[in-house]
Amino acid sequence: GINMNANDLATIINADPDSVNIYIAAQTEVEKKHMGEIMSGIVAGLSSMRSPDAQWNINIGKIETASLDEMISLGIPNKGYDLGIVMAGFIEKGKVPDLNPRPGHFIVGVSSTGLHSNAYTDARHIFFTEEVEYRDEWKSQYCGRFGLEDKPEILQGQSVLEAMKVPTASYFAEARAVGNALDDRDVFGVNITGGGFANFNRVGENLSFEIINPLEPLPIHLLLAQESKWSAEKMFKKQNMGMGFAYITPSLKTAEKIVKII
Repeated sequence: GINMNANDLATIINADPDSVNIYIAAQTEVEKKHMGEIMSGIVAGLSSMRSPDAQWNINIGKIETASLDEMISLGIPNKGYDLGIVMAGFIEKGKVPDLNPRPGHFIVGVSSTGLHSNAYTDARHIFFTEEVEYRDEWKSQYCGRFGLEDKPEILQGQSVLEAMKVPTASYFAEARAVGNALDDRDVFGVNITGGGFANFNRVGENLSFEIINPLEPLPIHLLLAQESKWSAEKMFKKQNMGMGFAYITPSLKTAEKIVKII
């Protein structure tokens, strides 16, 4: 959750985080035994956002918790929880990107680390057999052939569960370094999350984009394509396919500077 918020903030390059508010709804066993783990993950995510020239740390504004034993369940008994995170930041008015890509601008792609918190419901149902689900009402959703610890050859030694648990990459610190180095309102970022490469359509009007040298999809993407039988178009509309973030830049010279920074 932290990294997803951070990457949205990273798209405007010159923004600084100010505060984060956290809501945790959990079953009792999670509250008693796992809150430390959850908070450690949050702290690690916030730490990864810190840029070398940051003048302050992001403030944890408020944490709310709710005990919802009968309302929240997970595929593992007594381990259900829901985590909501809202991050706020600020930017100098004169440094807000124009968000107006034009013909001849360049796309600089940045590698992802995995599925990046997107299409996990689809992936679970496609990968796993019904044996991973103890709740009878949801068993029919699972049509896969793997258990949690199975290691398909395509994953190069990882289990399916391990590949799905790889954290979302955080691009904020790199994006802030780009913003510090380049005083150019034609440079901005695109967070490639749900919707895949269609996220490039969020800015500009009456434009198309072309990826001429795409990054390689990761093994988990190849496994999802193999098991789902989705078309290439559907895969690129649902997944990052190896490119979790991108910079839009007005010239090849600026693109080369960004590559050196990141």
